This record gives sequence, structure tokens and C-alpha cells, in this order.
Amino acid sequence: MAMNPQTQTKKLAQKLKQETQLTKQEIRDGVQQTKGKYHPLIQTNKAALIIYARENTDIQLLDTKPPELDIENIVPEMNQGQITATIKNIDKFTYRKDGEQRKGCEILLKDDTGTISMMAWQDDVDDIQENWQGEKIVVDGFRSSKYQGEVQITYGKSTEVTLQDQS
Repeated sequence: MAMNPQTQTKKLAQKLKQETQLTKQEIRDGVQQTKGKYHPLIQTNKAALIIYARENTDIQLLDTKPPELDIENIVPEMNQGQITATIKNIDKFTYRKDGEQRKGCEILLKDDTGTISMMAWQDDVDDIQENWQGEKIVVDGFRSSKYQGEVQITYGKSTEVTLQDQS
């Protein structure tokens, strides 16, 4: 049985308190400031707590795998995120940079909370299968950034994309 998000948030806050000696009120204030800083991209206390701990302490609240995020909660400069989303579109293209022909790919991903572009470059483009369009995938180990005012994620060497089991 899955733990509800409120219980998970409390456990993470207890771990942060134990490892940093912060008071409950300091943690609450920090979480609220983080939610305000990233609003409307982040709305849950759990995500705000994780980001607050990452930005303001030397501890890692989640020891196992990257947190499973909704697209609406992805903010710039995240490392090692994980999402489950459906591929809505795959657009492979070439461009010139420094006189060289290069490859790029923009993959539009969608979940119940929104859409986001995932970019792949050069050799990583070959990993993207065009027949994946419409498939539900798990993207593990992405990095996020902001480009032309929009948050996007990057498929890179530490990123794993797997088709979600449809059974």
C-alpha cells in the first residue's frame, strides 16, 4: 500500500530536522518561501520541501531514486528527476553550428498536469525511436533548464528512457 503524500512529507521534514537541527518553524518557513519562489510551477509541500533541502542544506532527503515528479512541478536546474509521461510528438531536425551539421530532437511530453519539451542532441538523438510517439514512458535522470522563457528537460548520458509496461 502506498504512503499518502502528507505522511511522506512529514517523514522527509523529520529527516531534515534531525540532520540539520532546524526547527519545525524554520522548515515550514523555508518550504513556504520555496513554494512562493517557484509558484505556480510547484504547488505541493513535498516537492517544495525537497527543493528547499537541496538548495539550503547539504543533505539529500531522498536516498534511493530520483523523485517522481508531475510535469507542473519541474523547475529549472533540477538534476536527476523522474517523470512518467506520454510522448505527444517527436520532431527530429538538423542544424548548423560552428560550420558543422548537427542533430537535435524535441520530444513533447504530456501528463495530467501539463506538457514539457525534452531535448536530445547529437548521438543521443539516435536513441529516440520515432515509433514511440503515443507511448507512455518513464524518463529517469533528466536535467531541467529554462530556454526562451520555457522550462524544458534534457535527455543526456545519465538519462534512461523506458517504455512503461502497459499490461
